[in-house]
Amino acid sequence: MGHTIDLGGMWLGPTQTRLATLAREHGVETYPMSLEGKCSIRLRGAQRFAQGDKFEFTLSYLDQVRLQLLVWKIQALEKRMNLEAPWATPFAERLDRDSVAAWTARETGSPVIQTLMNFICRSVFCAEASEISMLFFVFYTRSGKNLETLVSMQGEGAQSLLFEGGVHQLAVRLAEELDSALILSSPVRSVHQSEDHVVVETDGAAYQAKRVILTAPPPHIARIQFSPELPYMKRALLARQPMGACIKVWIAYSRPFWRERGLNAFALSDDQPFGPVFDATPPGASAGILAGFFDAREAVQTAHLSAGERRALVVEMLVGHLGPEARSPIDYVEKDWTADPWSDGCYGAYLGPGVLTQKGPALRTPVGRIHWAGTETALVWTGYIEGALEAGERAAREVLSAEARLSQPV
Repeated sequence: MGHTIDLGGMWLGPTQTRLATLAREHGVETYPMSLEGKCSIRLRGAQRFAQGDKFEFTLSYLDQVRLQLLVWKIQALEKRMNLEAPWATPFAERLDRDSVAAWTARETGSPVIQTLMNFICRSVFCAEASEISMLFFVFYTRSGKNLETLVSMQGEGAQSLLFEGGVHQLAVRLAEELDSALILSSPVRSVHQSEDHVVVETDGAAYQAKRVILTAPPPHIARIQFSPELPYMKRALLARQPMGACIKVWIAYSRPFWRERGLNAFALSDDQPFGPVFDATPPGASAGILAGFFDAREAVQTAHLSAGERRALVVEMLVGHLGPEARSPIDYVEKDWTADPWSDGCYGAYLGPGVLTQKGPALRTPVGRIHWAGTETALVWTGYIEGALEAGERAAREVLSAEARLSQPV
């Protein structure tokens, strides 16, 4: 078709300043999400429509009130969250005992709101509400400002903007700047640490440095052999940081026919494995391009299917929301991140109940000459590209500060 797509991260929120600056420096333009028209939401057998991304208006009036009350409770928790040390937040022990599902069930008796919260967990974390610590949930949403920011596609929303030509261009251009300093296809097998240096070994070579910053997904760091061994707290934390489960899908049509129906293609269902889905059509494109996801349990349960079988599920869901013209796509591309050997899943790692209060202090604490980065260690926008950039800057400052202290005369 000639359109370049992102199989990984793809959005920019206006408060994600590091990523926005990087895009400007490399001349990569952005465009807003297309939200003109109505979204389509099907919950517990009822399909309803609302303007833009205001999915809450598809709920009954009583459930809208219940949802707002729940959001206010989450906002009150977010305001008290200690981002640098969430385990030290006054309510940490209590919240970390609960999963998001258990907390939500206690705070609201509405099955619809409980289903909606599970949708949010699937879409944001690629995990079920029953798998995620409520303390981790509040830390995560607060790191991106608040829950409303994370689920919104307008204003300061995390899904407000898309990149012309895709955000992956930035990685390509940064790699070009690094030139021969960037070594690919060389997975790290071991890290040996001595009093004054570190040796990193791959299958084909060994590299010596004063310090090392590790940014790989936690499951991969856990598979590296360390000498001396990492402290128990760090090993235990790495063992309890599973990656989310996600299969990302792009599907194209000869034109964005849903707009003729007054729809914006934002859709989700609680009776279909695929969703949510979004209109990602670039400005001026004649084709209509949608992006969507199999998330969490649905990704796990459909991973054994062929791409053609998943395509059929995608088309079935889209027909139900957008109409019969959705039966005739002109292209289909997917990326099963659960099968990717170098990520083990997407979008990032999450924490279950009890982990953050017990093992959280090991998240960013250096181990000798080993420092930790990656989006899971970020203070702001953890789980996002912005968080990865922030974590990299913080780790770099740590290294410079540590080396500066060593160089000072005693």
